[in-house]
Amino acid sequence: MLGNNIDIQVKEILKKFAEDTIAKAKANLSGRDDTGKLKDSLEYKIQDTELTILMEDYGKFVDEGVSGLKKKYDTPYKYNKMPNIDALSKYAKRKGMKLSKNATSYKSLGFLIARKLLNEGMKPSYFITKPYEENVKTLARDIANNIKL
Repeated sequence: MLGNNIDIQVKEILKKFAEDTIAKAKANLSGRDDTGKLKDSLEYKIQDTELTILMEDYGKFVDEGVSGLKKKYDTPYKYNKMPNIDALSKYAKRKGMKLSKNATSYKSLGFLIARKLLNEGMKPSYFITKPYEENVKTLARDIANNIKL
């Protein structure tokens, strides 16, 4: 019976931890999440006393960054081939990016963006890593201070 009560208390602390971490991550994504899909995908699950934070698969690249061929970041991810030109063309059009003499169509603008990403990569944003690491510093103390036997 006592273990069950402790599990319930730990779950409540984990719930607050997850909700605060996700709220801060969503705030960090403001202006960076073109469609809102990544922000909307952030959620958590608690099973027993294990917490899992979930998001769209591409969120790890936004968070940890991606190294390019010329510019490297401290990340396990790197571009080995040209990013999806069609997706970047649609992105450029949605954002209302201006065409120029170097990019006379959204397809050519998508190519230029893809080439830049391939070479320079994508800088890490740490949108979820920072709030997670900030909150995890106090998690053990919160559990110790709030568990009532």
